[in-house]
Amino acid sequence: MNAFAYIFTAWIPIFTFPANEQPYIVMGNYVTAGFGLGAVLTVLAIRWFYLRDLERQRKNTGASRESASTSLEGSDSA
Repeated sequence: MNAFAYIFTAWIPIFTFPANEQPYIVMGNYVTAGFGLGAVLTVLAIRWFYLRDLERQRKNTGASRESASTSLEGSDSA
């Protein structure tokens, strides 16, 4: 992934900010804004998955504790 990041960083500016169109690089600005938006959406998706996993973990841990305490209570009364 690191190698792809270096390739991406080296080649994308060549196509989005061509030297012969300076300083009128409107397309490059749109591409940069698109990558920024993509980064924000990626961070939000990662956070959503993280919070979802935390909630599942809390539910599973709570269910495990309840079943363990129920089985302990049942063995004490028998």
